[in-house]
Amino acid sequence: MHLFKPALTKKVSFGLYFRCMKSLEIPIRLKTFVFVSILVAILVAILPTTASSDNFTKDSFTALKSRRYTPIDFNLHGYGSTLYGKKVLKLTPDEIVVTFEGVPPKRKRLYVMLELCTLDGDTIYSDATMLREDEMAAEFRKDNFKFIVPGNENIDYARCRKTGFGMSLFRRTNQYIVFESEDRAISFLNLWSYFLYAFQKEYRRAAQFFNLSLARQTEVLISTITTDDLKGLNRQMAFYDALEPLAAIQNKGLDISIVDTAVLKSYLEVVVFARKKLLSFNPQHKTRMQIEKALFKQVK
Repeated sequence: MHLFKPALTKKVSFGLYFRCMKSLEIPIRLKTFVFVSILVAILVAILPTTASSDNFTKDSFTALKSRRYTPIDFNLHGYGSTLYGKKVLKLTPDEIVVTFEGVPPKRKRLYVMLELCTLDGDTIYSDATMLREDEMAAEFRKDNFKFIVPGNENIDYARCRKTGFGMSLFRRTNQYIVFESEDRAISFLNLWSYFLYAFQKEYRRAAQFFNLSLARQTEVLISTITTDDLKGLNRQMAFYDALEPLAAIQNKGLDISIVDTAVLKSYLEVVVFARKKLLSFNPQHKTRMQIEKALFKQVK
């Protein structure tokens, strides 16, 4: 699915404006009015709009439905039959979040996260998940562990995955393929945690998503370690390292006091153990291992 391209804005020289105004014999009040009018016009042109277009709203839900395996019942969750696109947030260079709002009087909010991927010069929505304003981490993980990929998008979806991303076939139909992926669920748990603490200031719920993301990573790593497949373990670590799972507490976006310390300590123990196994295979793990050891000592 193709994205809209933002319109280009032209640079305006305020120096030229003042020189022109000075050369003309115009009353100071009129000069001020003209200046303010021009400034407002420029701001309207360059600032991002908070209301998304109908096409963009439609594209967001099309992308969501093309990946969502679990049925969506908006009426069941109190959104009604109509949702309005309110604003678009650039969450990361590769993800945007579209905020939707239901009809009055409740005006419940729904968020759709779209993953962007550029292939052969075209930018597409390669993946999408949604988050209700009251949805908890465990429910989100359950609803997004399985996902669908239309048959004609299968190759493009695989090309857009990060190194080490794992998924397995669950079911195949004539129209689409159903996959299971703990890595996909973990990745979106991590991203939604970032959205919740950095932009929504919902620190408790963000910590819940953060905790579950770490817990699932720990389980996957333990399972991989037991296979003694160093190449597979190195790929898994590369994928998780790219997610920067500890950034939330290292950058103090989340206070360590509201994080489940048992989950965090377990994660750090397993990660350090995995890196020790990989040192002979990939010496680059040493730097991260030292950081994780230091963080482990800080956790009470």
